[in-house]
Amino acid sequence: MASVTLSCLAGGCSFKAPDANKPLGCFCDPRPNAYASCKYDACNYAGCRFGFFDLDGDAANGCEATRSQLPGNLVASIGHRSLALTWYSESIDYFDITDGILTVTVSDPTCTPTKTHACDVRLEAMQLVASRNYIDSTDPQGPSAVTLATSAAFSGSQLQNGAFFAEVTAFTASFAIEGDRLPMTSGTGQMTLLAYPATDGTVAVSLTGDFDGYVADQKGELQFNMFGKTPQLFDASAPDAIARDAQVDGDDGPGDAPDVDASDTP
Repeated sequence: MASVTLSCLAGGCSFKAPDANKPLGCFCDPRPNAYASCKYDACNYAGCRFGFFDLDGDAANGCEATRSQLPGNLVASIGHRSLALTWYSESIDYFDITDGILTVTVSDPTCTPTKTHACDVRLEAMQLVASRNYIDSTDPQGPSAVTLATSAAFSGSQLQNGAFFAEVTAFTASFAIEGDRLPMTSGTGQMTLLAYPATDGTVAVSLTGDFDGYVADQKGELQFNMFGKTPQLFDASAPDAIARDAQVDGDDGPGDAPDVDASDTP
């Protein structure tokens, strides 16, 4: 996975036999349900595999939770018609979102934020996966896919323009590059969350982010936009696990949230 080096001996990294197309490299055993990459003698955590989440912060059990175990009384399925993300480095790579999930807790889902009236909101978890759009991208050697996620919850007060989370540290991004999975490192940035009652009785949710960081020692900027709706009418009297559809798969099936695009957002 890494380039040829004689220092890749410890810290969870070990030599592996080369395949037909790669020189002798290093192999890193990942945490359960997680990605990992080997750089020199260090085994680097590269985020959870799609559909899995690290809710307890315990590296030993890796990404122990599934989508159905996420907290939150609002769950939005993120579909392929959501706005895509972009990675700006020496060139521009565009990605199309293929799947994702966004879970939020609000004390009052009927609350409409205004410039002066705030609504309490808590981003419980976010994860999306996107594939490279080869037609629009300018670098033929760029990443083929990317997975984004949060690894901790964020709480804030949402006004008309959303709840603003600055300098987010509990954010992971991993890029698929030539068969390897490389994490974004030294990332800094911000996210804005907006939860807004929709006219059909559901709640529309959107999350936008802008991050700077490094992938394979190359500096770049990552921007993303994701939109969705709660999968069913919200029942304020029900506890979190009952107030949402446990099967959030984004296929427009019965009981699930329809995939939405930017025109569906508030």
